[in-house]
Amino acid sequence: MQNRMRTVVRFARNNAFVAGMRNLARRWKWRNATHDEVYDASYFAFVEKTTSDSAASMAESLVKQFSPASAIDVGCGTGVLIEQLAARGVQVRGIEYASAALAYCQRRGLDVESIDLSDESKLSLHPSRSDLVISMEVAHQMPPSCAIPYVAYLCRLGDVVVFSSESPSYVDRRSLNSQYGRYWIGLFAQSNFQHDSQLTAQIKQEWNQSGVASWFCRNVLVFRKIPSTLA
Repeated sequence: MQNRMRTVVRFARNNAFVAGMRNLARRWKWRNATHDEVYDASYFAFVEKTTSDSAASMAESLVKQFSPASAIDVGCGTGVLIEQLAARGVQVRGIEYASAALAYCQRRGLDVESIDLSDESKLSLHPSRSDLVISMEVAHQMPPSCAIPYVAYLCRLGDVVVFSSESPSYVDRRSLNSQYGRYWIGLFAQSNFQHDSQLTAQIKQEWNQSGVASWFCRNVLVFRKIPSTLA
């Protein structure tokens, strides 16, 4: 029995080592590539394929929970989520930088602005606000130096933010700042936004039940601006 347990442990360690080396190789491959080389047509073909099946359920849930008249998706990718929100009567805008993704958005006829979110000078801008701010699987793709200004940027866009970012347990093509949820909760708190744990759990449950892609269910967090208190 003990020998069998040692074999199982050794096997698990070897698999973890192999997985770690594969992740390292992926990160190294994309380390010095340009943004459009990393996030190219093949990348967004995968995004389109995997997100399209989730977008309708996600949009339905967001409209049900927040009833937004307007929404902005920061790092909107191919625009499939905001297209579904628009179909439900929401006035939508998007922000995206990858040329391959912008081509999808253009074909969809969406209002999407091209902004390099890794440029900290762009994150100091004060854009027009929306009822609902969305940022799905974007923050981990940006350098750590952008984390605080990026969160502050999202918080200037509106009073409710639906956010997700990949954790260190998983890897994207170029994961520059993969963090667990508590890291982002701390950064949003610096901008006077509180994690709504109850609503987060509810949305996770709704998305899981409707078959939304696992990474959205796993990583989604809902933040609300903390009302100012009178002295």
